[in-house]
Amino acid sequence: MKFLKTYIILILLMTSCEFLNFKDSPDNKPIARVHDKYLYQSDIKDLFPENVSKEDSIAIVENYIYLWAKQRLLLYNSELNLSINKDEFEQLVKEYREDLYINAYREAVVNQYTDTIITTTQIENYYNTNKESFHLNEELVKMKYILIGKEIQNPKEFTRLFTSGKQKDIEKIMENEYKLKSYNFNDSIWIRYVVVQQKLPILKQTERASSISKSTIIQKQDSLGTYLIKINDILTINDIAPLNYVSSNIKQMILHKRKQELLKKIEETLVTDAIKNKQFEEFK
Repeated sequence: MKFLKTYIILILLMTSCEFLNFKDSPDNKPIARVHDKYLYQSDIKDLFPENVSKEDSIAIVENYIYLWAKQRLLLYNSELNLSINKDEFEQLVKEYREDLYINAYREAVVNQYTDTIITTTQIENYYNTNKESFHLNEELVKMKYILIGKEIQNPKEFTRLFTSGKQKDIEKIMENEYKLKSYNFNDSIWIRYVVVQQKLPILKQTERASSISKSTIIQKQDSLGTYLIKINDILTINDIAPLNYVSSNIKQMILHKRKQELLKKIEETLVTDAIKNKQFEEFK
């Protein structure tokens, strides 16, 4: 190992100044060998980031040599010991290579020509046509809450303002929001109930959101203080998901459908043009 480190240091010193033109140099010596395969100094010229220390450079080279040797040994032993039909194996490799090219071409063409603009109307139409595809697998709630710390001198006043349900009273609470440990008054959006439980551990005692009565003020206490919670609406498992909850998924569905339709059209055009230009013909 000490010899390897010393050798690597010599390599780094030799290559620090003229390495960019080193590949064709007669001094491009091998730095490792596995059977009849060699790793050369020129093979490691692109390994080093800018301003890398000598110690880090040594570690980088050592690791690269180890990984290179391991890969070569595995390949050598696989070719030596595997009982396979090499012609069949090479055919699989050929097919895989062709698939890589074809898929890369498809992706490039589709990404270039697909219309990615999706309007609100298109999202709504897709949702209304496919509502039965959007059944919930979890509970959603619309809710608001406040957490009053134990150090608050007038918790009853906060309770009175919160339970009134009047907008002016909510505004009064907001004027003193700095006195609250936590709160949420945006009860117009749907939230995953599991997220609410994470935010308000006191609700973990309640197994399901559906067991909580709508519009009832829940008051609970723990070591942090007093929780006042009001759930305005609930959607349970298997209910139809609301549009705003699935709109981002619908965008992806519409986009995927467009890409598939475009790809099909491109492939059909390729075949049609090839026949027209006598680049493809079928012998019967």
